[in-house]
Order: sequence, then structure tokens, then C-alpha cells
Amino acid sequence: MAIARALVRNPGLPLADEPTTALDRNSGKEVMRLVSAMSYEHGLAVLIVTHDSRILSVADRVLGIEDGKLSQRGAAT
Repeated sequence: MAIARALVRNPGLPLADEPTTALDRNSGKEVMRLVSAMSYEHGLAVLIVTHDSRILSVADRVLGIEDGKLSQRGAAT
């Protein structure tokens, strides 16, 4: 619900830090489905920082940081 409230306020660039960390697989998928739908509906990009590789499939672009270096991993599949 907090994610929906944050997106409805029309932020310039919503930031989501580990949005699925404490969630089971199904709840995490539902959260990411809502984030994706609401960002599309409001025309927003959403920056998501995560270690959860299960949610990468909703990303249009995936970047990684390793040893202090940023790398583009390409579009999620």
C-alpha cells in the first residue's frame, strides 16, 4: 500500500530500495506487478535497487555495480 501511495503522489523519480526483500515469491511478484502497472499508468520511471534477481524480469534496463564499477547488463529477459 505504501508503494501505491508513493506513486499516486506523482514523484519525479520514485526510488524503491529492496521493495521485495521481506516478501514471499507471490507477494513480491504482486508488488512488482503493481509498481510496473502504476509506473506505466502515471508515465514514470522507477529506480529499483535490489539483490532479488527474481524481479529483474519487470525491468526495462538493468545495471549492476561490482567492485565500485557500474555496468549495463542489457534489457531484462
